[in-house]
Amino acid sequence: AGFAGPDLAKPLWVEGWGNRPLDDEEYRRRGRQFDYAVWTTSPDLYKFTASAAFLDALLYGKPLIYVGNRFIDYYVGQAGEIGYRVERVEDMKDVISRLASGHVAGGTFAANMAALKIRFSPESQARALERILYGEKPGRP
Repeated sequence: AGFAGPDLAKPLWVEGWGNRPLDDEEYRRRGRQFDYAVWTTSPDLYKFTASAAFLDALLYGKPLIYVGNRFIDYYVGQAGEIGYRVERVEDMKDVISRLASGHVAGGTFAANMAALKIRFSPESQARALERILYGEKPGRP
């Protein structure tokens, strides 16, 4: 939850990074301020489960810059593009440089992310769980 500095030539330069967890208020403040969520996690770690970073990107409506993985690719296949997919972490620098210089056009990310945000909302998840537990008809037996 840091911010890339203006000098992209400096390796791994992130302002506001620390070795302690952020308190809730600071985390929310930063969530509202960042422009993109960067996900560098290995594709093998999130095959069948959500990452809180993915859900936070949806919560704040921030497009992802991410290494392609089965989990996110599944939802992109359903909702449409939600950011910039790369094959390797090393490829992110090019995407970030193009974004910083204004050479990348925005996509339909906001609408697609809004649809996924609704899908992952507690209410939607509660309805999905109810269907799993009790069948298609709402209500308990």
